[in-house]
Amino acid sequence: MPRRAGGAADRAGLTFVELLIAATIFAILGVGLSSHLRAAMVVWRRTNDAADQSQRVRILLRRMGQDLANATVINPQPHADIHDVPHFGSAQLEFITVVPGRDGQPQFARVQHVVYEVVPELSAIDAAAHGPGLIRRAQSYAALRAGETMQSKTTQTSVMLPGVPMSEGFELRYAYRSAEPRGWVFDRKPWSASDHVPRLVEVVIRQLPPKTDSDTQARREPVIVAATTFAVPAGALVER
Repeated sequence: MPRRAGGAADRAGLTFVELLIAATIFAILGVGLSSHLRAAMVVWRRTNDAADQSQRVRILLRRMGQDLANATVINPQPHADIHDVPHFGSAQLEFITVVPGRDGQPQFARVQHVVYEVVPELSAIDAAAHGPGLIRRAQSYAALRAGETMQSKTTQTSVMLPGVPMSEGFELRYAYRSAEPRGWVFDRKPWSASDHVPRLVEVVIRQLPPKTDSDTQARREPVIVAATTFAVPAGALVER
């Protein structure tokens, strides 16, 4: 019987049905792979945001701790035009601190007027930041005595932690040892003494959680991201 020429060649390749089956299998695999990649990206983004958040909080607490550790009083007499007496309010820190010099050399130390406060909008300070947040302002003591305000060009303003709301975002309590048997007393009223600073300062910082698609319309409740107590070596043991 004569053989059909090209019979083997006719059977080579894929039929249309086989192509459809292969395309369907690849599509299913692609959908599954993309969903896994999206989930991995979400986890990576959340982990990265959490690490960045923890780093910001650590930097803030370290900076605030350094400032408070060197807090002092230079002029114990209140002045109408120069606010160089310590102010420990319920939502603001304002005091004079000594910034150590290079390698601990006292001749390079600097005296600064420092303010920690929450502002309603960060974009005026940092174009990449939006909404409320906790900032740190610092100016030299000489500039303060010269009458320069905290809005002057010589003031160094830093965004310490974004997302801190105006109300209930930054709470302060100072502590002193009472003469009564109660021991340490914590108080939230503004610090009234002008000739010394408190020995202990308790700080509680709350931050708004990041927005998600599910709670764009719901009110986000701030959560505590830092709660610690700072010791002020030059502070007074009792309130005089």
